[in-house]
Amino acid sequence: DIHGRPLTLDAGQRPPTIEGLIVNKTPYPGLRRIVGATMMLAVVTGVGRAAPVAVSSPAAPEFSAAQSDAGANVFATKCAQCHGANLQGYAGPALTGSTFLDHWLSGGKSVGDLYWKISTQMPYLAPHSLPAKDYIDVTAFLLSRNGFASGPAVLDADAMRTLLPRPAGSPPAVPINLDLPSVPANPGHARGTKPDDSELITPADTAWPSYNRSLAGERFSNLKEITARNVNHLRVVCAFQLGEVGSFQASPIIYDGTLYVTGPYSTFALDATNCHKRWEHQYPADMSPPLTVNRGVALYRGKVLRVTPNNHLLALDAATGELLWDVWVTDKAAGRWMSLAPVAFGGRVYIGEAGADWGTNGHLYAFDVESGRRVWTFNTIPTGNESGAETWEKGSQAGGGSTWSSFAVDAGEKILYAPIGNPAPDFNVAMRPGDNLYTNSIVALDVDSGRLRWYAQQSPRDAHDWDTAAAPALYAQDGHRYVAVGTKGGFLFIYDRDSHALVAKVPVSSH
Repeated sequence: DIHGRPLTLDAGQRPPTIEGLIVNKTPYPGLRRIVGATMMLAVVTGVGRAAPVAVSSPAAPEFSAAQSDAGANVFATKCAQCHGANLQGYAGPALTGSTFLDHWLSGGKSVGDLYWKISTQMPYLAPHSLPAKDYIDVTAFLLSRNGFASGPAVLDADAMRTLLPRPAGSPPAVPINLDLPSVPANPGHARGTKPDDSELITPADTAWPSYNRSLAGERFSNLKEITARNVNHLRVVCAFQLGEVGSFQASPIIYDGTLYVTGPYSTFALDATNCHKRWEHQYPADMSPPLTVNRGVALYRGKVLRVTPNNHLLALDAATGELLWDVWVTDKAAGRWMSLAPVAFGGRVYIGEAGADWGTNGHLYAFDVESGRRVWTFNTIPTGNESGAETWEKGSQAGGGSTWSSFAVDAGEKILYAPIGNPAPDFNVAMRPGDNLYTNSIVALDVDSGRLRWYAQQSPRDAHDWDTAAAPALYAQDGHRYVAVGTKGGFLFIYDRDSHALVAKVPVSSH
């Protein structure tokens, strides 16, 4: 093995190949965690056995201009469609900028670690499908685009050992010991007090006061003026331009004649009858997170509550747009970001973070709506002695458990129902044996304490990115209480909320 000890093979077992090791499909537990520079040496040199190495730390990684140029061509044909032609990020994360640098240029990571990440996870849907030379060249290209200079030496086995220092002139590193979430020093007070819990439980017919309309999440309006017979007569009454370019994923909120819409960092209150702007709030834009989108706000007790892509939770005065408090929730340098529409109930606002597809573990949070102070945190990937940690084989936790859209609340039982997304690394189940709780699940949490009441997992050990991403819907029928949730796998799951039994699994689309 890598420590120079002889391997013991059971009868009929064959020695593992380098290809088997690099994608973590080897049946030998002692070798399953061989990653990074050590493994790369064997692949790059073609040696069938990796000898122990000591990681050195030259001033900068070595690679040639020819390798970088070749890598640029590979990137343009295999990577740019997801990461952007200028590495700025698109469907995939940005491969330049402070978030990328903070992740890779801290914590003792080597060039081999970067190579291993690229070669085992990319291209999307076809990991480990390119020749080793292409992966080496792309690694050189990324180094060149992030401030490192090429030279006469080539990126080879020795260069893979090099620790990644911060190049001269790069943005300063974000402090790694941040005390987050932050605590607002002087939270302001909203002028209004509406809507309250009762209005969110049973909204007025003319209102859509939260992402799912009601806390139960049925997303249904009782209005009957528009019908199948007259819908073709609908005409545009007014339009409002947010002044931004990009995807628009916000669900508009309407309450008391005002329409609330958001961009990634902008928030607008509009007259719902003529689109006249009543107020506008612009938070300082930060385009470095992997994705910069926002799905809307929670309206509660005179406040407009929203998150930003760079992980801030904001409370604005619904009457004026004034910033009442700002909580920095989590560090974007860890690869986390936020896009969901919060849910508020019982004096608290509930949010979660994304980033699982980039190898981070997710969390759900509850904050006091008046002070902005954190009340509790729930780990969507359990660790240590937490229930569910046993569903991850020791050492295989690589990340997962994003929250994408919004939640539902059983106001009577005081239970928060949260949808949890896929495990990471995406598609590569060999790296994470086990059911991988609580990914691809709905978790039912006590709204006051964050304690897990029960859960239901829709896709154990997901190999297809079949996130449970949309908020569940709570309803009652024939004396029974149910929760329904759809997944990206194309199924609608229905559970009994009292017995927690699966009642139905209905296909609603093809895969």
